[in-house]
Amino acid sequence: MAKATPVGDEFVDGLISDLNKQLGEVAYNLAGGTSPTEVHTFVSSGSVLLDTILANRRNGGFPVGRISEIVGEEATGKSLIALHALKNTQKQGGVAILIDTENATSVDLLKNIGIDVSKMMYMQLGTVEEVFEAMERIIKRIREKGDKRLVTIVWDSVAATSTKAEVEGEYGDYTIGLAARLIAQGLRKITQFIGKMNVCLIFCNQMKVKIGVMFGDPMTTPGGKAIPYHASTRLRLYRNGELKSGKTIQGVGVKAKTIKNKLGPPLRQVEFDVIFGKGIDDETAWIKVLEAGGIVQRAGAWYKFMYEGEEIKFQSKNWKSLLTKTEGLYEWAKSKVEESLVIDVKDELETLQEAEDFEL
Repeated sequence: MAKATPVGDEFVDGLISDLNKQLGEVAYNLAGGTSPTEVHTFVSSGSVLLDTILANRRNGGFPVGRISEIVGEEATGKSLIALHALKNTQKQGGVAILIDTENATSVDLLKNIGIDVSKMMYMQLGTVEEVFEAMERIIKRIREKGDKRLVTIVWDSVAATSTKAEVEGEYGDYTIGLAARLIAQGLRKITQFIGKMNVCLIFCNQMKVKIGVMFGDPMTTPGGKAIPYHASTRLRLYRNGELKSGKTIQGVGVKAKTIKNKLGPPLRQVEFDVIFGKGIDDETAWIKVLEAGGIVQRAGAWYKFMYEGEEIKFQSKNWKSLLTKTEGLYEWAKSKVEESLVIDVKDELETLQEAEDFEL
């Protein structure tokens, strides 16, 4: 009886080598960790909570080599999160590229967030065709130069991008489905290059109402189904109240939910605040997670926790300064937050199996 060929033996290695000689780099042994499907680099969203549920790991974020989509209604922070990703791309020594089809970018906001505008590429394009031609040219240029630097491309937004036929036509011309077909074609062309070229693609999209829906969620995203299918992570944002100082509204609360995730468990959500003109208030959102995990205890307006054998008390308004002034506390708290949010899928499966065995 013939023995089954184990993965990684001489036959498989020889087959991989032959195919790569004939077709280029197309075959890999996944045990080596060098295939394009392996995600080794992440770009932070500006929120530790969001980074952790996106990647289900410490120091996560948007996956490099994959497509991510951020969707939500107006003023929910879609563009802001994408801009934070561009800032963190620069912090990692990468190239930040913003494709703005809404003509709504504020240079002052970019600077306030921390983006070096002198080192960022800004593109104002008008049609879907131009967007994909630009992305394809950028990716091919990187491939030709052999530059291995991280590149993050943000398209803001899909819904605001017209088509060439629509721009050149008359008002009222029938163009239904044209943008969806072009986006599907464009994604089929560029997806194969993304994993090999260290590129992170982030698409911002709006929410529209489906006419005639009587039951279920009436909201949908423009551009067809190609982006939802091609995206490895899809993030939906919701408004979650307002932040007031007296009668002045200084920001909004945001609830972020992973409606699709190929890197970790989907349908998870976190909450954080967005301060107008400044960006995401990351550290303040840690308190609720630490409290839920039993690391921080609350008594009225005061919180307390044990750190290096000492009890520390604080109010939420003093939390950020406490993290800055206490040596090592920022890294300790961040580690505890990530530990609380990372789900060990193997342990979860074993728990489910034990439960099923018990029922039997």
